[in-house]
Amino acid sequence: MSATDLVKLALTHPLEFRTLLQYKIWYEPKRDITSPEEHATTGFDRESMRTCWDFLDKTSRSFAPVIKELDSVLARVICIFYLVLRGLDTVEDDMTIPLDVKEPILRSFHQKLYEPGWNFTESGPEEKDRHLLVKFHAVIDEFLLLDDECKKVIADITKKMGNGMADYCAAAERGQSGVENIKDFDLYCHFVAGLVGEGLSGLFAATKLEKPFIADQLELSNSMGLFLQKTNILRDYREDVDLGREFWPMSLVKQQGFNSRADLKEPGNEEKALWVISSMVLDALRHAPDVLDYLALLKNQSVFNFAAIPQVHAIATLEACFMNPDILHKNVKIRKAAAVKILMTIRNPRDVAEKFVFYSRKIHEKLSPADPNFIKLSVALSRIEQWTERRFPSLLQFVAGHIDIKKSDKRYITFAEQEKLVSERNDAEKAARIAKDGSFDPDSTASADQVPWSLTKGFNLLDNDQDQEKRMSTEEDKIDLKIKNLQKSAINLTKISKNLLKSDDLSFQKSIDSGFSGRCEEIEDGVVDNINQLIGFINNKSRHLDADDLTGDSKAVGELVDQLLEDSSINIDKHTNNYNKPTLAKDLEPSIFNDKSIQRKPQLKWSSSIDNSDSPWKPLLTHKPNAKADLTWTTVDDRLSHPYQTEIESIKYPAQQLKTQTPIKQGDFNQTPFKWIDNEESLNYLLDRLSTATEIAIDLEHHDFRSYRGFVCLMQISIRGEDFIIDTLELRDQLIKLNDTFTNPAIVKVFHGADSDIVWLQRDFGVYIVNMFDTYHATKVLGFSQHSLASLLIKFCGYTPDKRYQRADWRKRPLTNKMLEYARSDTHYLLYIYDMLRNTLIEKSSKKNDMLKDVLQRSEQVSLKTHHRDPYDYDTGKGFGGWYNLATKWNKVVEPPLLEVFRRLHQWRDQIARKEDESVHVIFSNHQLYDLALKQPKTPQEITNVFQKKVPQFVRIHLKDVAQCINSGVEFAKNNSDKLPARVVPKSLLQPNNVHLPFKTGLDFDLWNINQSNSANSASQTSLSTSTRSKLFGEDSTKQAPQASTSKLFGDVTTTVLPKKSKTMDSISSSFKLISLIPHSTSNTEYDLDAFDEYKRPITQKAPPMPARVDEVLKEDKQKMEQEKKENEDSSMAEVPYKSKAERMADNIPIDAGITADDIATIGKQPEKKRKRKDKGEKKEKANAKDKSDKKDKKGKLEVPEFNYDNEESVLDRPLDDLSQSTKKPKKQRIKANLEGQFRRPGSSKTMQSSGNRSHTFKK
Repeated sequence: MSATDLVKLALTHPLEFRTLLQYKIWYEPKRDITSPEEHATTGFDRESMRTCWDFLDKTSRSFAPVIKELDSVLARVICIFYLVLRGLDTVEDDMTIPLDVKEPILRSFHQKLYEPGWNFTESGPEEKDRHLLVKFHAVIDEFLLLDDECKKVIADITKKMGNGMADYCAAAERGQSGVENIKDFDLYCHFVAGLVGEGLSGLFAATKLEKPFIADQLELSNSMGLFLQKTNILRDYREDVDLGREFWPMSLVKQQGFNSRADLKEPGNEEKALWVISSMVLDALRHAPDVLDYLALLKNQSVFNFAAIPQVHAIATLEACFMNPDILHKNVKIRKAAAVKILMTIRNPRDVAEKFVFYSRKIHEKLSPADPNFIKLSVALSRIEQWTERRFPSLLQFVAGHIDIKKSDKRYITFAEQEKLVSERNDAEKAARIAKDGSFDPDSTASADQVPWSLTKGFNLLDNDQDQEKRMSTEEDKIDLKIKNLQKSAINLTKISKNLLKSDDLSFQKSIDSGFSGRCEEIEDGVVDNINQLIGFINNKSRHLDADDLTGDSKAVGELVDQLLEDSSINIDKHTNNYNKPTLAKDLEPSIFNDKSIQRKPQLKWSSSIDNSDSPWKPLLTHKPNAKADLTWTTVDDRLSHPYQTEIESIKYPAQQLKTQTPIKQGDFNQTPFKWIDNEESLNYLLDRLSTATEIAIDLEHHDFRSYRGFVCLMQISIRGEDFIIDTLELRDQLIKLNDTFTNPAIVKVFHGADSDIVWLQRDFGVYIVNMFDTYHATKVLGFSQHSLASLLIKFCGYTPDKRYQRADWRKRPLTNKMLEYARSDTHYLLYIYDMLRNTLIEKSSKKNDMLKDVLQRSEQVSLKTHHRDPYDYDTGKGFGGWYNLATKWNKVVEPPLLEVFRRLHQWRDQIARKEDESVHVIFSNHQLYDLALKQPKTPQEITNVFQKKVPQFVRIHLKDVAQCINSGVEFAKNNSDKLPARVVPKSLLQPNNVHLPFKTGLDFDLWNINQSNSANSASQTSLSTSTRSKLFGEDSTKQAPQASTSKLFGDVTTTVLPKKSKTMDSISSSFKLISLIPHSTSNTEYDLDAFDEYKRPITQKAPPMPARVDEVLKEDKQKMEQEKKENEDSSMAEVPYKSKAERMADNIPIDAGITADDIATIGKQPEKKRKRKDKGEKKEKANAKDKSDKKDKKGKLEVPEFNYDNEESVLDRPLDDLSQSTKKPKKQRIKANLEGQFRRPGSSKTMQSSGNRSHTFKK
């Protein structure tokens, strides 16, 4: 820089001038590559390497300093890598080289690296890096001295980059614009810069300066290169245009009406050119979060500096280029002093984040609302803020200059420091008292000045009376006094709080009175400090809370109060000797849930092949023991009949099963014999023991994580005094022998929740159950509050099972002791529970309500269940494992194009799971399915990037198939919009207050379906007892006023008044579309999406006639209403007929012509006056009444004119133009006409939160 430039810099940017001086005078490089001590790693003692270092200084001003400061051999490796790519880029940029020469060189450049002595002398004389290619043999000599791993990385990246450049040059030569859109732009930048990022990551790992996983961060590495390259392309616009190089995406240029990139620099085009620049900046900024993520992974300081400093230069350059028209005429670069400052101050990810936030906010300051990218840029910049806030929460305030902490400010003294100060002060006061009085009472209450300042600031909640306390003779009296004082203080505080300003008033007062606002902030600080001090006494490790924490989340304090109450409860239990120390729950080993030691799937060794197809299931039963009817198989509704249906439905239960019996309690596990059944000999022993039993307890353990349909792994059986566990993996083909016992009606089979067990027994073993008692249904009939087996074990046996083993991998062999204990516990106590439940059912039964019979009937229905394969329906997504239900669980409305990709991926996952006999979640999880469908990666590499941590095994094997599945779905959605599935609305949004869609109430008919035939059918099926009261507008407990039987207010629609306890609507006008916006609290609302289009159509037909039975009821109700009218003659009804505009304008038609009793619309009713009570002041009231009447006569009697609806035009008939013109608010009328309608105000929503959050841990 010249002296003039230095003076100008000192005057305009003094801080940068000082930084530049510091760099020039005091800055010492971390490493001197010329030092003899560094020759072993830098190679500076060799002529060829000195030539390479010299070329590095000449070709790169920004990269050279940071490359030289890299640790160990990495500096030399990166230098060679940079020069190789620089040479390749020089060939590609040289427009004087013909394509037939350039293309072969680019494609074979990686091979030239292994040819000693090769160089290139055909570059144009004006090419600035021509000398590098002329002496390129020096670079090759040094390349050949590198480690094999480093050479492999450099050669591989050079090959990929050379082929990409060659393709681009060939396309440009053929007249094809290489960069038409953002996608082309990304691809070009990937070849020229993204690959550089990938290569650098590989070299970091190859030289052992970074962990090996850095080499696998391909997406982040690519973003590092793209961010730099796009910034350079933006900055070098004028140079590239002058040399005939075109890199800016043409789609961005055409958006502003330009036909070529060169038009941007023409006079008069500056404003629109700025919007193109804005689009380029926006495109670059989308890589910023990835850049920050990558830099946060680096651990080596020199590597971090090398990677971070250019990125900060890039964000600074973007800020300099944004909204800067100079970019159209010259290269815009950041000042050298600014670059030096970045070099000297960037040391860690926090520094980088600070600079990114700093420059992003400067970009935001330049934003103009006229910019077409205003919102998108704001979002892109906010992502940088969000990233920083997540990683460094306090940094944003620091950048904004909001933090000004003084060490003397007591608000920032920590609790520990405050406690220490109080303790020191109390110690000093104790010493002074002892020195003065010679004694000290440790039980005396501390005075107010002894309490920490933060507990007394602004409030004095405790009313201490030391004199009175000294007079108390016992400790109990002292406690009683303290409680009374505390209660009195609490009452006073409550009274004061009622007089405080409301929230709105407080905000208003603070806005107009700065002094009042300051005092409020002082009090707020005091309250917050008090609370934090109290919290500190409870838990000194808790974080410091601010006002927002306390007002926005009551759990912050509620959880601590809960802990106090819990501690108090424990201490009380200890005092009363009722405390049992809880056992600490230890985490189970991961292998318990998914045993990876199982290398070979158990199902592969079974004699029968695995069939995961949708073909009909073939029953395994060939012989029918204990039969009353022959074995036949019939099909009913695509399901096979139950082979034991006759036996189950005609069963005669044993007499002892229907009587109360003395419960037989099972002994403990160690007192009860147990046998493991895993071979034919032990199975025969089991069958002999079962044949002599009268009750059998049965349970199954199922596994479906590493199998598509799942299979039974264990069968637990208990009889009186003995437990068995069958290894069903070993004896799968022999367990059909159990039918001899399991279908014997004389033996009770006790299950708990057997709905799945019955189907699994049929599917896997061909076993059926006759005479079953399901304890689950017993709990339902008896009305227990809990119905789980665990609750029954606790209730009747005092045994608490470890339900964590419910999800264990029961394929594991041998089972652990804990797994065996859990498996036995499912049946070990079940027969005793059966005894207790059976006796209870018999005792509580009556002649009208036989509870035991009810349980047995319910159990019969469970026994009659049959196994059936639900086919996978790709079109509708319904059925077993269908995509529709899964799509409804997605927390967003799934539009048809997205749904098409989603269901294709879902089908592909299902097909692979069937083929490999795996659960669909092993292929990939539902969450990953959502991600793939939403992000729609197009290539295997992009698919790999979607799975952030680990790519699932089967996805890794079928990457191309997944890519093809996604791409075909996207292509099909574009070209076949009429064949796409309907949109899917998630269940989470199908709530009355969350989405406004057509819905069905508790009535049987469709409220919004206005088709006449459908309405007729629905109305004919409606029962008067279906809904006693509508909840559309909330609960309404008020007495119903008399109503007219018909109304024409909304057109020619016949409506009928139902009895008081039954309301319905047969049709509704499209004018009521807004009714779905009204919150309501009905809990049984069912949405009908198919009727969404129906309710938009106007009503043009009359509602269908009501059924005869309803008419009879209405006739009786009409007579009752007429009788009520006679009794209430004083309360007159204002009834007028409704007419259309044409009818009202016709003078020759009488007003009441054609009006029937059913055409009257009730408009309002004058409320009755309350009867006055007769009291002692009755005479006085009569006297005052006369005075009032005299005064009223003087003022004149107030008369209300009668309102004639016939001569008044209806607002419904007025044209829209007239309505839009009447914008002036009409003046309020003093006279009130009797126009009150009977449409009640909607009830308040019962779903809205009406009070603050509370902790209910101890709520009984």
